[in-house]
Amino acid sequence: MNLKEQLQEIIDNSSKFNISPILIEKAVSPVFVKFAKPLHNVYYVWQTKGDGEEKEKFVITVLENRVNPKLTKKVIYAFPSMAIAGNFLEVDPHTVDIVEIPVTHLFFHTFGTPPEKLNSIIFVKKIGNNLKFHEVNCDEINKAVQEKIKKLKPLLETFDPNTRLV
Repeated sequence: MNLKEQLQEIIDNSSKFNISPILIEKAVSPVFVKFAKPLHNVYYVWQTKGDGEEKEKFVITVLENRVNPKLTKKVIYAFPSMAIAGNFLEVDPHTVDIVEIPVTHLFFHTFGTPPEKLNSIIFVKKIGNNLKFHEVNCDEINKAVQEKIKKLKPLLETFDPNTRLV
């Protein structure tokens, strides 16, 4: 699924999240495209296994600063393949699933998460035999969307939320 198709799926399902399709189309989508451009369209992430009562959740890894271990960062790792995600796994594989997720859907699921719960998504790239890491700060995405909303606020207030803008 390319970025346009991914975003259209989010727009089409916006009512499930009580978000206006116009807001997603005009404020969220452009920001997600900007952050997704240098990335793959699809990633593999670790997710806890739900037990019926508890919903599945992305596995959050807490990274400590080597110099000052009190400085921590909460991240989600996103991998370009299931094999790399499996090789990178340092938890009991019986408690975690590796799930495929479109990059914009990963942004959407983490959008609005407060920094005390999640700081970044670390996208892993394989270049030859080496792994490279690309960090996307969740707060930067949130701030960019808020800026878009501020700029669009007068326009958004004049339209019926069910009207689609082209």
